Amino acid sequence: MINIFCCNRAIYAILQITHNKNKDKVSNLNFCDSSKEKNKCNDKNDQSFTEYRLSEIFSKTVDSNYSNVDSNYSNIEKSDIKDIFAPELENIMNFISKQDSENISIKLIADYYHYKFFTVAKPEESNDRKNEDSLKVDEDENSIVAVISDGAGGTGLLSADWSQTLVDNFIQDKPSKDGLDNWLGKIANNFMNRKNEIKDSFKRTKFMREGSSATLGGIVLDKKSNLAKTITYGDTPIFHFSKDWQLKNKNPKNLTLSSFAKFPYLLNWKDIVDIEQVDEQEWDLELGDKLIIASDGLAIFLFTIFLLQDESQKSKEEIDEVLKAKDKISDTIEKLKQQNLKLADIINKFIGYKNGENQDMLGLYKYYKEDGFLVKDDYSFIYIERKGCKNGN
Repeated sequence: MINIFCCNRAIYAILQITHNKNKDKVSNLNFCDSSKEKNKCNDKNDQSFTEYRLSEIFSKTVDSNYSNVDSNYSNIEKSDIKDIFAPELENIMNFISKQDSENISIKLIADYYHYKFFTVAKPEESNDRKNEDSLKVDEDENSIVAVISDGAGGTGLLSADWSQTLVDNFIQDKPSKDGLDNWLGKIANNFMNRKNEIKDSFKRTKFMREGSSATLGGIVLDKKSNLAKTITYGDTPIFHFSKDWQLKNKNPKNLTLSSFAKFPYLLNWKDIVDIEQVDEQEWDLELGDKLIIASDGLAIFLFTIFLLQDESQKSKEEIDEVLKAKDKISDTIEKLKQQNLKLADIINKFIGYKNGENQDMLGLYKYYKEDGFLVKDDYSFIYIERKGCKNGN
């Protein structure tokens, strides 16, 4: 008998389906869903396990096709096994069929990344106004690259186009701190030629004199090593939370709530990068860890909620410092203090919507804005979570 110990119901269901389609290869399988049959699945005999880590196929299964498999794996059985992960399942079945031993134990471990993102333009603006935020998430077999750029509409021209240019080129080139200035110079030359599209002479002069400005917050995540390389320039921060929503890291490292009141450093195609303002960090991600990139207005909202729910002395001092300033952020804090909002609840609402720019997220935006929690701005958000199970549990 070959025993297969599964640490997630989704894997359990997938393998049952696969086995039914491969009965000619293997017939003596004993499946055990450890999330459903804990007593039965305990390894009391100290068996030697062969481990399979189903990162790629499981990620595609959950994120692309079966949103509820963690809680209701019966949904999987109603769906076809997609070609995108069928070859990997075939490899598992082939491995099992070639074993000589009559008593083999195999442990299947789910370890995958789940991500969500959205961007929302100022709803009160006219329909012909561009959202000046840009974002993108790109995933392949080895990595996830995610980036947000917040175009600064108050300076220069074509900030929306410039932020999109930064995002597209970041996804392609994945620049580091040391190479950021050369990278910017490379894309700046092409973007400067946009002056030929500006017919108004006054605007063309303004474009050449002031350029175009935007922030940058990017992640390059190695899915094999679970190492996230992060880089920021300006006030589009990146947060690293644990499974239980403790703040493990933030980029910029010296980010405080009061620092959002300062004018941000911006990447401008006509300027040299101030390398001292580039923050580059590397973080190891454990199971359950979460990464969040957010444009400044939304980052203020989320960071404030975290500081209010955090019981550390450092967080209390940071809140008190902002309250003394008597500015817009302090007004927001006073309103949020009365609500007792939890960061996990807010994020769960955010990641419940479809990726992209959609009306559902726009409704939530208006709800928080009407309560005075959000200022008028474009809002962008990227969420990445390392999901799975550990040691078969």
